[in-house]
Amino acid sequence: MNKENVKLWVAALRSGKYKQGENYLHITNEEGEDQYCCLGVACAVAVENGVDLEMSVNLNTHEYDHCGATLPLTVMHWLGTVNPNPKTEDDSINGFGKASLTHLNDAKRYDFNKIADVIERDFIK
Repeated sequence: MNKENVKLWVAALRSGKYKQGENYLHITNEEGEDQYCCLGVACAVAVENGVDLEMSVNLNTHEYDHCGATLPLTVMHWLGTVNPNPKTEDDSINGFGKASLTHLNDAKRYDFNKIADVIERDFIK
């Protein structure tokens, strides 16, 4: 992983700037609030740091390079990962295998601070 870019992502997760959501990278809820999953925050931070992504909105779901639920290739390269949904050392819900970041966000409902801790532990070592 690109440790400097991952550190930017971790800082953004802890910043309080992004409201946490689930199932999509970025969605605007019925009240007009933008919500992000942890991977959506990575996309937003990549854009803020000059990564050129095509952004589109389909109904209330925002997509980055036509991706709505996992990292687009451009952000994968920026972060230095080969997985569009990076795996962590945390066990999956059934205790087998490694949990993906979206699993921690959506199923285990880790808050952004706890997800930042996991990313820091597993990807910035």
